[in-house]
Amino acid sequence: MTNTATQTAKDVFLKTRTDTYALLAALLNQAPDADLLSQLQHIEWHASLPQRLINAWIGLRNAANTYPEHLIEKEFQSVFVGLGQGEVVPYASWYLEGLLMALPLARLRLDLIKLGITRRAEVHEPEDHAGLLCQTMALLGQRSDIPLQEYARFFDAHLASWMFDFFIDVQKAPHAGFYRSVAELGLFLLEWEQNYLSEHGPAKVH
Repeated sequence: MTNTATQTAKDVFLKTRTDTYALLAALLNQAPDADLLSQLQHIEWHASLPQRLINAWIGLRNAANTYPEHLIEKEFQSVFVGLGQGEVVPYASWYLEGLLMALPLARLRLDLIKLGITRRAEVHEPEDHAGLLCQTMALLGQRSDIPLQEYARFFDAHLASWMFDFFIDVQKAPHAGFYRSVAELGLFLLEWEQNYLSEHGPAKVH
């Protein structure tokens, strides 16, 4: 493979990674509105992506064309909100400690301070919410001042430590339909990210 081809493949990876984290953030923070759902119904992807990731995109596009907006909203409430608690609890603290707003959140907040990232005043969820963590990864992926080692360490500590299990649980949630395809995309993105960092990152990623 030529250097030009290698650079092109890397550029495709980096852009796709950032865009996918941003999309996951939008879908995990709230149910998609009509505009986002329309975009998903016609979404396209780069042909050079791994086949498993392409299959996940196809699954998400098909789901967007299958489930109407009002049913996705009901599904979101059942899976993530519920009466007191949804079928899946989307917080790192819950997965790692069995509690809300526990030590994993405190450690995350320290790392976010070091990175100069602060939660917006209008955001009420704690920073270890799955959607906010995906949003953070999208931001970090666009910052040229973040060394790859630091990026890999953040991914290892705050995503790889629990989000694989989270997405698997979403796939198995009794009321998951549309969000089963979202979880599949999330799993393949984490796997792709993990493989990339294992090959290129100086930090060990489990």
